[in-house]
Amino acid sequence: MASSESIVIRERGKAHYLEPALVARPEVELAVSELVNSGVLTRDEASNGGMLLAAGNFIGDYVTSGFRLSVVPKSPNLFRAMGRRLDGLAAARSLRGIVITSKEGQTAQDPAAELPDTLDAAIAEGLPFSFRRQRVVSSRPKGRIVFRDMLRLQGAGKGKHRAVTEQSVRELDRVMRTVLSAAVERALPVLMAAPREALRVMLAAEALGLEQSSSLGEATEAAKQIETSLSDYPAAAKLVKLSLSILRQESLWRIAEKSPNRTFAFSNGERMWELAVALLIDGSLARAHFQELSVLSHPMRGSSVRLIEPAGPEIDPDVVVYDGARAAVVGDAKYSVASSADAQDVYQLYAYVERLAAPIGVLAYLSEGASWWKELGKTADGSVLIALGIGEEELFGVGPGPAFEAFISAVAEAQAH
Repeated sequence: MASSESIVIRERGKAHYLEPALVARPEVELAVSELVNSGVLTRDEASNGGMLLAAGNFIGDYVTSGFRLSVVPKSPNLFRAMGRRLDGLAAARSLRGIVITSKEGQTAQDPAAELPDTLDAAIAEGLPFSFRRQRVVSSRPKGRIVFRDMLRLQGAGKGKHRAVTEQSVRELDRVMRTVLSAAVERALPVLMAAPREALRVMLAAEALGLEQSSSLGEATEAAKQIETSLSDYPAAAKLVKLSLSILRQESLWRIAEKSPNRTFAFSNGERMWELAVALLIDGSLARAHFQELSVLSHPMRGSSVRLIEPAGPEIDPDVVVYDGARAAVVGDAKYSVASSADAQDVYQLYAYVERLAAPIGVLAYLSEGASWWKELGKTADGSVLIALGIGEEELFGVGPGPAFEAFISAVAEAQAH
């Protein structure tokens, strides 16, 4: 296969068939294994030695010298609009309340946003360093003079006005350098949304002598290796834990890696949509001056809150807006293009609203046309259920469009009561 040719698979579309000859190529086998292990693709073996590859919610490219595998979005314009909406997520200190929750706990925003402060704190407290001996030829000697090497230099006619010394050089611990180099490399593209924060990290990286990073796997293993050996360096331990979150891409929508042999970068469309909806809700509430309300993404995840006790399923709404400790809005972001609400989605939202006693429930869909909204009705307790279809213009826009104007009206009415 020529390098200019490519495999193109559609997001959440039909499986793509690979011929047996292509499957047998080592670089293809490696690529498929990496993408299956990363959750980007699923595969089924064909009886003739071929393979069927199917894509889920990840969109992006895997590129080697021999071929390119691309997963393309169903709705390119909406995908670009989501990406633009999320561009400022790392600079989310300007946002009022969005918190992203991972299975292992709660992190403020994208973990990359925490890197500047965490890195500065670790440097201020002190990082683990090691020392090595280095021989230096200089006309301004410092350190211990090495007479034998000086005589050799003189004998070669190169030692005029110069001395050979041995100096002790202080360097960042090798394992720590591996971890931080990889974490900084992966965090900087996200931090570019906040140039001052990115500059802070770049200056710190230069001062520490960080270098081009190792592979993601090697850096992750290094982080695990050093994570438990930093009891004397609490700030450094926190930095390594954060670096591990960045390397594992916890609570991010992207996975990416680069090496001399291949690059791959994929974005999780479903996660992007969940975060975009959270940002749209947060921005709408801020502009309407509902300062008392805070927006959380997946706050129920891992909390063991069940729909019904004691053995019902755990609930995990995508977005919850809180007024103090009370749930004011429950939102579910549906990563699908729709012109009306799906019945199963309405049942799910009804269950969430009833369980959390929230006055408002919102379903948020993508819309390939104009934005739309519809009041679905009220529950037995009087909670209002709304469906929104968010179009490209409202995703790109600065102010709320018709869908979120309807949402704010419902919130205002509920808060008035």
